[in-house]
Amino acid sequence: GQAASRGWPAWAPAAVAGVLVALAAIAWVPSARHLGGSADTSDQRAIDGARGWVLANLPSRPRLAVDDAMWAALVDAGYPVDQLAPVGGLGPDRAGWPGGWAECRYTVGRDRVLLGADPADAARLARQSSSPVAAFGEGDDRVEVRRVVTDPDAAAEALRDASTRIDAGAGLARNPKLGLQPGAAALLRRGAVDSRPLSVLAAISGQHALTVVDFPAVPGEDPRLPRRLVAVSTIDGEPARAGATVVTTLDQWLRAQQPPYRPAGTELSDEGGTSVLVVRFDALGATGLLPP
Repeated sequence: GQAASRGWPAWAPAAVAGVLVALAAIAWVPSARHLGGSADTSDQRAIDGARGWVLANLPSRPRLAVDDAMWAALVDAGYPVDQLAPVGGLGPDRAGWPGGWAECRYTVGRDRVLLGADPADAARLARQSSSPVAAFGEGDDRVEVRRVVTDPDAAAEALRDASTRIDAGAGLARNPKLGLQPGAAALLRRGAVDSRPLSVLAAISGQHALTVVDFPAVPGEDPRLPRRLVAVSTIDGEPARAGATVVTTLDQWLRAQQPPYRPAGTELSDEGGTSVLVVRFDALGATGLLPP
């Protein structure tokens, strides 16, 4: 492909290891705007923060359980209404969800609303089977993003995955093709980096040299979660800046990868006065990607 012709490896990191719904959505939009306009300034900042997290970190638009304010905010932002399970049954019904609340991947909302709903409410049931990911705001109006956990073996799998991340991270920290700032190296050795960037960095470093200045935390997220952003300052000794051929080539190579190794996106940013290419993997994640 085009990326391979520019000198990048052609192999993917996988080698390392309806109408009615649309009409219903349109009918509900006016009430969404009404609901969204009722929050005060501090509450609105929390809602905006959570909405921004969802839009940036869940690009595949998975099914979510939400409170009324977040339903309004997300519908107004264009989130597919048929992918939302709002508290109190707000919006169109979810007859197409045979698994009910268990089809939700995340809950987004205020605990006082979600946990105060009817015991059989889908959003409440999803919230009761979830673990924290990110939070925005304070007090009763704090908006939490939580991952829904329905697999009883998920906790054990997560522990195994953490152990393999430590081994893989320690190996990458010793890789001479990766220039690492001390903080980035420490995160690798602690197993604090997501399996997907670990695999992708291992694949890229087989042919090219990168300088990684950080694995930045996503604003609002629990700092104990594996880091899934990578900040790269140089590629084969060339600075990662706007218009640089190495940036274009790396971006094309990353976009050509297959899920789950394909990043959600890349963007140029500033890290302590240095131009960096930030590679972002989505929040859905995956376990079992690294060899035991």
